[in-house]
Amino acid sequence: QQAKKRCREHGGSRLCEEEGCNKTAQYKKLCKAHGGRKQCIIDGCENVVKTRGYCIRHGGGTKCKTAGCEGIDRGGGHCKAHGGGKKCGWQGCFVWVMGGGMCPSHEHHHPSHAAAVLGLTPDDVVAANHPNVVGHAGDLVNHYAQPYGHHPGAMAGQPTPMPQAVPMQQQTQQPQQYHPSQATSFPHYQQLQQQYRSHQAAAAAAAVAVHQHQQQQQMQYGSHPELLELRRRLFGYPEGDYQYQI
Repeated sequence: QQAKKRCREHGGSRLCEEEGCNKTAQYKKLCKAHGGRKQCIIDGCENVVKTRGYCIRHGGGTKCKTAGCEGIDRGGGHCKAHGGGKKCGWQGCFVWVMGGGMCPSHEHHHPSHAAAVLGLTPDDVVAANHPNVVGHAGDLVNHYAQPYGHHPGAMAGQPTPMPQAVPMQQQTQQPQQYHPSQATSFPHYQQLQQQYRSHQAAAAAAAVAVHQHQQQQQMQYGSHPELLELRRRLFGYPEGDYQYQI
């Protein structure tokens, strides 16, 4: 397979002998994808040659610039022992990294990693750590789920108070007096009912939003424990056994 009277750019070089492959042959009449790379000259080693017939493991590659050092250049012209390469960006961690800014142990602490997992921007992840920020469906429900009685979310879960019936004998002994400011008066009681209904509607809407968000997250990422722990840490889900808690 060789095209005549053509340059290499237009297919004039020898092609890979693998059936159906149109890539240029490199070694043993095969392209790099099909094994057309020179292997290390050390017996039994199948690594690709870097320089001088050797792979990096057996001495191939660019040498460290430090005088007398036989190490391989890992970055900046020096081996790892003489300052080459790159270390983890986490404060106090000295693990070498091959790519990126952090080692696998600290990669999930980076805002960009959390943004990729949760589908947010790094700014949203940083802002989510602020206690006064309520910008997430889970935060909205948590806002309605704090365990104190006067909160609208707690009031929404309580039954609507109804006027208590007074026995006829007690009514004859102690006639009931009319107090417009009490909840038994019809205008005031009707106003309380409207408030309770509005609180119930707000809590129900928030619960629906979180339920939809949970379904979407489970469809995308499943129920991996590390992701759930990351969500709890970033958005501060309460420790109580709420029905909308992840």
